[in-house]
Amino acid sequence: MAQHKKTTIGLTRTLLISSLLLLLVLYLLWSKGLPWLANHYQFALPGENGLPYEISYKNWSYQNLATCATADWCEVNQNPAYYKDYPVCMREADIKKANQWPLVQIASMWTLGESPQPILVDETHREPTAGHIVGGGVIYVHRKDGCYTQYTMTSGP
Repeated sequence: MAQHKKTTIGLTRTLLISSLLLLLVLYLLWSKGLPWLANHYQFALPGENGLPYEISYKNWSYQNLATCATADWCEVNQNPAYYKDYPVCMREADIKKANQWPLVQIASMWTLGESPQPILVDETHREPTAGHIVGGGVIYVHRKDGCYTQYTMTSGP
């Protein structure tokens, strides 16, 4: 009887430790791995800071380093001067002031657990033409909270 009790206690302890280790691994995968995946594969995570830092469209790359799908490297290295020039949240009035209105949808960004978010450009730069690039070098993602996040072209064909 005493041997059975020791075995049960040992088994319970092993299950408890294994469960805690599994929860720790799942937490690390969720908090560190998911932002890396979102930035690498260019999809959004739910929430205000869920957009990746880079978007590709028709072989052009666009970046906004003020957003990075909640990755630690973005949160730790915040540069206030960068945020001033490239705000994470622009309103319709801001875009109109920059003569980039009206916007038209050119693609969608898949968002984990939510509906896709539209990727938009100024309607005069919908398609590349001689001397003009898609979006005039700027594209926007219309977020769920009504903000527009601007991405600036960094490379292309």
